[in-house]
Amino acid sequence: MVSNLPQEFKRYQRNRNQLRHILEETQRTLEVIKLENFFPGESIIEELLPPLTLDRVTHILDNSPAIVIFGQDNIAKASLVNNLLSADILPLSNDSWRWVKITYGHTNHVSLTLGLEYEVVETLKANEKSWSTLPLEDLEKSINEDINCPTVLEVKLDQAVLKEGVQIFVVPNNGVVTILAKDLLKILPIFLYALGEQPLTEENLEELRDLKETYPYNPILFISSLANVLLDGTDAELTESEQHSLQRMEESVEVHQLTWLVGEQYVNNSSDLVDSCKKTDRVLHFTRACLQSYLINASTYLNEIHTTSLRKFILSAFDMARKIQITPRRIQYAQQKENELYDSLMKVVNEQQMELTELIQCIIQEMKDDILESTDDIFQYQTVPFNNTKLTDLGFCITEAMMSGSIVGTPIHMAPELLSGHYDSSVDVYAFGILFWYICAGKVRLPYAFEQFHNKEQLWTSVRKGLRPERLSHFDEECWTLMEQCWSAEPFKRPLLGAIQPVLESIQEKAERGKSLQVGAQKQQESSSSKQTNLALALAEPNNQRGAVFSLLPLRRKVFRAVNPVARPFHKTKFFQTGICSNIFVQMREF
Repeated sequence: MVSNLPQEFKRYQRNRNQLRHILEETQRTLEVIKLENFFPGESIIEELLPPLTLDRVTHILDNSPAIVIFGQDNIAKASLVNNLLSADILPLSNDSWRWVKITYGHTNHVSLTLGLEYEVVETLKANEKSWSTLPLEDLEKSINEDINCPTVLEVKLDQAVLKEGVQIFVVPNNGVVTILAKDLLKILPIFLYALGEQPLTEENLEELRDLKETYPYNPILFISSLANVLLDGTDAELTESEQHSLQRMEESVEVHQLTWLVGEQYVNNSSDLVDSCKKTDRVLHFTRACLQSYLINASTYLNEIHTTSLRKFILSAFDMARKIQITPRRIQYAQQKENELYDSLMKVVNEQQMELTELIQCIIQEMKDDILESTDDIFQYQTVPFNNTKLTDLGFCITEAMMSGSIVGTPIHMAPELLSGHYDSSVDVYAFGILFWYICAGKVRLPYAFEQFHNKEQLWTSVRKGLRPERLSHFDEECWTLMEQCWSAEPFKRPLLGAIQPVLESIQEKAERGKSLQVGAQKQQESSSSKQTNLALALAEPNNQRGAVFSLLPLRRKVFRAVNPVARPFHKTKFFQTGICSNIFVQMREF
């Protein structure tokens, strides 16, 4: 039956290759999961394939199984090996042996290696002449041999039982468990223990204890070296000496079983006893069970990896499904709260807007009452375009005026280039030109050219095409020219604020001269004014436009008084409020 060992090893290698392929596919899949970042912020490979589990699986799949023969002495071990190979390969001697590795070869060959890696150049007796039994000199251990790096005698035999990767290790009498624990031989051990005719010594028991602690889950097959004695009872007659030897062997086996099998954690240990080395069929069954155990362990580790991964993805799928169900409700709740906040803000804005409108109306009414109290001609007040006016709210001079891609401002006061997003402080000059139109018009009603549009888009489209407020009949040439230059479509053609100031002062001075009731003085003033240079027309000169320095000397400021000397002086603050309130009133009438 031992002849079937190659089939068992071949079947094991085929199944092991399948498990290797599964491990490779598992690692490749985990790498894809990591690269796709399905679980951001997590070390998914270390979580699903822990290093300890990977080491255990790799140890089983990378190492090759081997039959490792322990024993009470070298005679018992040699007897067991010779029965397995059906040839007297090892001599029956109790000398100190080195490690022996027996594998298949087309021809019989013996070599000496250091740790199964480096061949030792040494003359061996077995290579000098043909042999059937290994020379004892080749088996003897050297005195200077390093116990941590054993010297192994590799024996290749042309035996069919050794094909398909079957290998047998015969261990020396000491230091064996330490070498196996260090995994220097790269094998998966299948332990056989050869029992001799004598009871187990204390050294044998200590070796078994070490083996139990190092490999607590690996079973051992104990095999008696008495080839002709059966423990299960036969009709053969035994001599007195043979019965005595059998009794001692039974005592030895009983002591060993008590030493090896006692303990709750080892109740499931499948160690067994064979009462004769002739029963090689039990060796085959035991070897098959050990090989299947290694495959089961590797499959269990892989199954744990796959189960953990599947559980991870299932939980992740549940979380995604939960988010899909909850997210619309969260969005709905957020929309509800947003609507409530919007309604609250609109309520506050409406309340404030009503208060502001009432305040503006009160101020305008007070100003109208003050104007009506005067006996002066209302038309004369309307022709006075200047009264210490100040420009405020110059928000378009900074880049923050564009907020979130939207344009803010009063539509009719906005220069055309604001819509393109490329503008400078000249937009405030444009706005002043529109404001100056309102001041000169003496009313807060929209220009007729702008009033006909129903929305801001139509208004802006027409402004870009050149639409501007119309000229009223009472506008004089100088005021109208200043307006046109301020709202010029080309920003560089608009005058600088420093150039506008002298023009306004000139207009103010002309208004003050008109106070005189003397016709002659008034005609003389008009004659002198006609001879002066039209300052508004001078604004069109290049040195007064944007980018040039204005060189016109500023005129002396004079106190503005009412046209009618009988009436009380016009209150500057009231007039300034008129201009500002007009602008605010226009804002209230935005589309």
